[in-house]
Amino acid sequence: MTTPRTPPASGAAAPSRTARTITVLGASGGLGTSTLATALATRARPAYPTTACVDVHPDSGGLDVFFDHEALPAVRWPDLSAARGRLDGPALAQILPEVTPGLVVLASATTSPTTPTDPALPDATVVRATLDALSDAVDLLILDAGTRCDTLPDSDDLILVVGCTVPALARAARVAADLDRRLPAHTRIWVVQRCPRGRGDLADQVAERLGLPLLGLIEDDPGIDRHLARGHAPATHPGRLRRAVDRLWGNLLTAQDAA
Repeated sequence: MTTPRTPPASGAAAPSRTARTITVLGASGGLGTSTLATALATRARPAYPTTACVDVHPDSGGLDVFFDHEALPAVRWPDLSAARGRLDGPALAQILPEVTPGLVVLASATTSPTTPTDPALPDATVVRATLDALSDAVDLLILDAGTRCDTLPDSDDLILVVGCTVPALARAARVAADLDRRLPAHTRIWVVQRCPRGRGDLADQVAERLGLPLLGLIEDDPGIDRHLARGHAPATHPGRLRRAVDRLWGNLLTAQDAA
């Protein structure tokens, strides 16, 4: 069991950055939300010099796996279970693992909890305080919510990843309707369609059916598993995924400039 660590309490006031926050949510399982979240974080520079990529769902295998850091000693969510009150964001960011220059990761536990008191994520109050603190320390927060839409953190943008099978699209319609009721008005909700190569022709129709703007599509990239096996994060190397993520970032930055 990981020994809880008390993160630094807030001291002297630091300049508040109020990071842009983007949540990645899967309308159904198996759509690669963690891959997309880590790829977005990897390709965020130079628009966002400092980024935190964070697990916010308890069933994650650990975002640090995607950066080849899962076996290294590092602060993870269980270490923050003793946190209370307001946290010092810059000090917290300093103790998180920096997987590439300017990019830190806060992952869930990489092993199964050994006791009921060792959860993958702390309680909602600690999660909220931690995200608030990191928002004051970095320029961008990328949150991987998996398929958990019941306790979504406040975000500027939410990317709903949808599949292309009939059951996946039916599930996406239900999730989209729920998000419209659940999220605050300021959150921009986008659709990203995940599909096999050559099956992206219906993406515009899918987004129209869901009543949400299409951010882009992600076609299957056979090189992802090969790169992960070699310890390389998604979108680190040229390929189909990196090109798709760069297009997503172009659309996200355009939308922010227009806001």
